[in-house]
Order: sequence, then C-alpha cells, then structure tokens
Amino acid sequence: MTIYSSFQDEKNHCDGSIYKYCHNVNKLKLIYITFKWLVAIGICIYFILITLRAYVNTKLKWLIDHKYISPMIILIFYGIIGSLFCVTVCAIATFIPCGPDENNDYSIYDYFCNVKYNNNKYLDNFISYLTNNENFNLETELLTIILGAFVFFFHKYFYIRTIEHLTPVHIIFSFPIYYILNKSYLILINFIKTNEPYIKEMKNAKEILILDYSSDGVSIIEYLIYLEIIEFHCFGYDFNLRSILERGELDIDNAELSRTLKNSSDFSIEKISESHSSSRVQSLDNKKVKIEAVET
Repeated sequence: MTIYSSFQDEKNHCDGSIYKYCHNVNKLKLIYITFKWLVAIGICIYFILITLRAYVNTKLKWLIDHKYISPMIILIFYGIIGSLFCVTVCAIATFIPCGPDENNDYSIYDYFCNVKYNNNKYLDNFISYLTNNENFNLETELLTIILGAFVFFFHKYFYIRTIEHLTPVHIIFSFPIYYILNKSYLILINFIKTNEPYIKEMKNAKEILILDYSSDGVSIIEYLIYLEIIEFHCFGYDFNLRSILERGELDIDNAELSRTLKNSSDFSIEKISESHSSSRVQSLDNKKVKIEAVET
C-alpha cells in the first residue's frame, strides 16, 4: 500500500530532472519510482534475502545443538570474515569513484554515492573522511569506534544466544520492534532539525507513516500469538498450544506401553508355542517307546 501510494504522488512525476522529487523539495525520488522495473526485482531480491536469512538462522541452531559449536567460536569466525569483507569494500570504495561530481543536478550515483572528493562521487572514502571532515576529532572517533564495537559485539552475541536458548523465530520477532524504534528515532531527529516530524510536502506522507507503524504493530501482535505469548482460551483456539507438548508426551507413553504389551504378548505366544512343540515331541517319543515295547 505504501508503494502504491508513492506512485500516486504527482510530485514524483513533475517535469525536470528524472531524479529530483519536486522543485521545492531538495530530495531524490524513491529509486523504484525513477526505475519502475526495480519493483519486481526488489521483491525477488527481498524473498531471496529473507530465505537466506532463515537458512542461516536455522543452520546456526543446528551447529550449536547438534555439532556443539560454541557461540563464541561462531562470533570469532564472523568477526574475521566481516573484517576482511569491510576492509575490501572500504578499499574499493575509497579508490574507485562512482562518477563525476555534477553539482547542477542529481544523477543515478546520488542514490548510492554520497561522498564527494576531488570532483568525484564515491560510495565511501576514507581519505576524505580524515582530511575533509571539519568536525573530525580523533578522541571522539576512537571513543565512538570502541563503544560501537562493544555494542555491536553484544548485539551479535545475544543474537546467537537467543537462537541457542530459544528459536530463530524469536530473532524475527525482534525486527518489527527494531523498525518501530528506528522510525521513531528518525522522526525525532527530523523534528529537531526541521521542526516537522516528516516531510509534509510529500503527498500522503502522514498516511504512509501510519501504514508503516501499523504494519509493524500488527507483525508484533502476530508474532506474540505465534510464539504463544498471547493465548486465546476460547473456541478451542488453545487446543494446539503448549498443551500439545503434554499430549505428545502422553502419546509417547501410550506408544511405549503398546510396544511393551506387544512385546510381552509376542513373548507369551512364543513361550506357548515352544511349550506346545515340546509336549508334542514328548508325546511322540512316548508313543515310539510303547511301539518298541510291543514289538519286543
């Protein structure tokens, strides 16, 4: 609904630059408004990514429960791989520009490359960050890096511990909570800077914001029901809730009892059969002795 509402905003279709939102708002259009074919590609990529995420989370659970791999070992490998990846990306982003810096208008590069250095646009640029940043302070940066690394470590640590002691579904449950907090933080920052909670020049901005919050709120309620934190004790809705474990254990007990009775029955039949065979053999032996006695 939010995507559809964005397409209905006539300011996304104003004359002039194909990238600029409208003349009185110095913002870019949403990228899928500029390139409509990205909607289908974005949906496909979304499903691929959430499938990979689900696979990774369930694989982590399998590694911890069945292979007995410590969460700390997983974090060590995660940190090594992440460090190599970040260093590689930073090196590429610093030395390979996206394109020339054209100050007169927006371009496709502005969606991804917001760092300007030496008349070029970069995805990121470490040199520019150190030399062209007027607010750069070494002590502040070091403190930010240390605190950021500390918080990020515990974020990932508790992420894995949640999977270890609960389920991967509990991780997914945290996402709508994160989105609500993130949107609230951005609204607060926007209000501090512009005295407005959102860009009012955008059509249906309030409606889109309400839809975003509503979708996250509904997701939270649905996850609470799915995780059985909220239970409906009416109309039999609680039949397959936590009591299913008790019924499962009862079924196992009944199955084991049936198996025991069957084994006992098979054992009794076998004993009866052996006893009958033994009696028959003994009877035949007695008859044979009598016949031999008569002949004698």
